[in-house]
Amino acid sequence: MPDQSLFRIEPSLAGKRRECAAFARSPFTTGVLIYSICALVAFGLIYAGTQQVARKATVSGRAELTDGELKLYPNARRLVAQVKVKEGQRVERGQLLAVLHGLQHAPSSGTGEPSGYQRMSHSLMQQASRLQESRNDVEQSATIEQDKLRSKRRFLKQAQRSLKQSATTAVELLEIASEQHARGAELYKSGHLSLSDFEELQRRELQQKASIAENERTELNFKEQLRALEHEVQTLTKTRQANLRDVDTRLGENARERERLQMSFEQHLLAPSTGFITGVLKQAGATASPQAPLITMVRTKSAYRARLWAGSHAAGELEVGQSVNLMLDAFPHQKHGMLSGEITHINVSPLTLSELDVPWEGGGSAYSVTVNMDTTNPLYRRIKPGMNLTADIKLDKSLLVARLFEPLLLAWQRAL
Repeated sequence: MPDQSLFRIEPSLAGKRRECAAFARSPFTTGVLIYSICALVAFGLIYAGTQQVARKATVSGRAELTDGELKLYPNARRLVAQVKVKEGQRVERGQLLAVLHGLQHAPSSGTGEPSGYQRMSHSLMQQASRLQESRNDVEQSATIEQDKLRSKRRFLKQAQRSLKQSATTAVELLEIASEQHARGAELYKSGHLSLSDFEELQRRELQQKASIAENERTELNFKEQLRALEHEVQTLTKTRQANLRDVDTRLGENARERERLQMSFEQHLLAPSTGFITGVLKQAGATASPQAPLITMVRTKSAYRARLWAGSHAAGELEVGQSVNLMLDAFPHQKHGMLSGEITHINVSPLTLSELDVPWEGGGSAYSVTVNMDTTNPLYRRIKPGMNLTADIKLDKSLLVARLFEPLLLAWQRAL
């Protein structure tokens, strides 16, 4: 028995079609549709007549440092023994960054024998030790001789003081003897003193005079000995200084020879300035050559800027002070945002293809544009030299309606 439900649907669909057709032919529906379209057109014209749209130029470029990146090279082909820093680390001026060894001084593998550097270094160290011992011997012997001379000088000074005291006593005794001799002569003439007693007084006076003369000769001898002693001290001092100069000269030569040997074997790579490490290109165990940098760094006071290249079609509308939005290729702006900047310099002379150090697809000449970046943006701290970027340069603002009809106006002007 056939299904009757299909035949029951047809009258229902036919009725709905008749209702829709009646509604579509209604004057009310037509009026509402026309009024809606007119309202939308009016709203669009009002919006286009009041809304301003910024016109921009999109150019490419890259990030660079204002004073350049410092590249540190080994002074010869060397083996990297130690790397003391890592990328992003802050370093101070003179800080040790890496230790490199000379390849020609490496010890023989498997033999256990010391290398040529080790043998030469050991020999120079032994020579330096012997020279230092010789210097100590010179100092010690000179000290001993000086102590002996000082002791002898003290003895002569003490003897000289005793001689002066005895000379003073002898002068006093001579005065007494002379006085006694003079009184004895008077008594002898008057007959109150015998000849033998008078001769005894005369002998005592002569004896005191001889003692004084002897003291004077002894004092002269002491003075002569003191002068000879002073001369000996000066001679000893000069000899000691000459010997020390000779030993110090040899020690200096030994130290310079060891330094030259050390430099031929080992190089200490030091930070030339306070800053941050931007790259460690070789790790411990690798071979470094003087043609390739081992470590790169930037100074603390260095700042980043954007170097843009604009074609002739865009350069004519660029001006110093225009705002720029920078988008780093390494950090998509949809996720990390953009850096704001400002044009600070526009090169008036174009760069040819041979002068450009970047691939140029714009055709024709390119103009170099310098842009200062916003240093407060967190994205600024993640910039590295050489990063590629795209820049949107805001040229001017105009009404949306003018921008919409601008092609028509241009076509009309060209047709006239």
